[in-house]
Formats: sequence, C-alpha cells, structure tokens
Amino acid sequence: MRATHYCPEDFQAYMRWSNENSLVVVQVEGVEGVDHIGEILEVKGLDVIFLGPYDLSQSVGVPGEVTHPAVVDRMKEVIVKANNKRVAVGTFADNAAAAEKWIDLGIRYMVIGYETRMLFQGARATVSALRP
Repeated sequence: MRATHYCPEDFQAYMRWSNENSLVVVQVEGVEGVDHIGEILEVKGLDVIFLGPYDLSQSVGVPGEVTHPAVVDRMKEVIVKANNKRVAVGTFADNAAAAEKWIDLGIRYMVIGYETRMLFQGARATVSALRP
C-alpha cells in the first residue's frame, strides 16, 4: 500500500500500514521535561525526543540564549540518555553552522531555520543582486 494514498475500500489495510509506519516524536521544551527524561525514555514506541532550545532557554532563566551553558548542558544530558536508549534526539537550529554543532553532539533529527526567514533572505539576496 502506498503511503500517500488513502483508500476507503481498504481502510483496515491502511490502518495496519499507518500503525506500522508511524514516527512518534515527543517535544521536551522545559526543565521539568529534562528532569523526567529517564521516565519519558521508557515510553514504548518512542522514536524521537525533540528539544526546543528557545523554550528551554526560557525555562532555565536565560531567554533566547540558546548557546548558554545552562541550555547546552541540559540538552547534552538528554542527548546522552536518549542515545543510550537508542532514541533519536532532534532540535531546532537557526542556521547550518549551529546545526553542525548539534549534529556533532549527537542530534540526528534537525530542523534548520524557518520558512519565513529563508524566504526573506532569498528575496533580499535576489533584490541585492539586481540593484546597481
């Protein structure tokens, strides 16, 4: 059965396929989640822990400072524990350089930038290239 095709005539087959091919991602965005990461990692069927660095920075008292040691250390703690349980860890990075640093620390599921910023940067580069 194809993943992109919903077939009401074979709904049971679709449901079996869907259940067998689901990706379960849990977002951990605060100190409380990090403090309970051991319990979270015991959840059967968990595929990815996604760490929200900006929300975590707020939670540890350094809003927006995603490279602050208080944030980085908490994220490293989750990465080590999750990797030991064979659960992938993901996060958000503002740019490729930041993403590379997280990948080097064990992140395997990465969101880089966001579409409005990328669109704006692309438009600005195009306009700049056309200006005399």
